[in-house]
Amino acid sequence: MNVVPNLENRNDIRDFVYHLKGVIEAAEVIHTQMELLDQSINSDLEIATDVMGRLRAELYTHLTYHLKELKRPFLELSHSLSKALDENTSTNEVPPP
Repeated sequence: MNVVPNLENRNDIRDFVYHLKGVIEAAEVIHTQMELLDQSINSDLEIATDVMGRLRAELYTHLTYHLKELKRPFLELSHSLSKALDENTSTNEVPPP
């Protein structure tokens, strides 16, 4: 499913999109686990303990991996966009009166 088709169709930012979507996916899992923890914290300590294990894995493995791997593609895309903006601005300058 292409939720960001303009980004997903560009091979030059494939890593950026992949890792950013991984961060979003991890956040969604964390949200679900937090809801389960909220439901079980006062009623079923076994479930709450299990949820904490899953939260730990999601936070320290999945989310951390994507955040770490996102750094380089994020900086590359930011630099590329800034450079393109500078070039576009310099070619579209209004001549002095």
